Amino acid sequence: MMTKEEKRELNRIKNIKWRRENKEKYLKCAAQYRKNNRKKIQDYKLNTRYGISAERYLELYQIQNGKCAICNNSESALHNSTKQIITLAVDHCHETKKVRGLLCQDCNRGLGNFHDDILRLEKTIKYLKINNI
Repeated sequence: MMTKEEKRELNRIKNIKWRRENKEKYLKCAAQYRKNNRKKIQDYKLNTRYGISAERYLELYQIQNGKCAICNNSESALHNSTKQIITLAVDHCHETKKVRGLLCQDCNRGLGNFHDDILRLEKTIKYLKINNI
């Protein structure tokens, strides 16, 4: 007799095989599911990635008046495929997982590229001040 975990693994392998053999059908079904379940998917991502609910995201959004916590601009970046404006990104500490606020894509990427390193950011500010031509 198989354990629950073994049955789950067999089912996972069966699903992978089906998706590979029916790629077009799978992609069409997946796109339709995403279209029909945007809120459910968004809620799931917020909860699993950042430990917050959609209500908490909306609360932060309202506190920040729909603006980036760093540059105070509205989000203007467009999604590559849908060409819709992307929602503000959830900024969080990668060590503590604590949510700090919502950022536009530019500020979020910039902060990420500096690895949340305060000293590096301070040196960058100093560099810009000295070399502001």
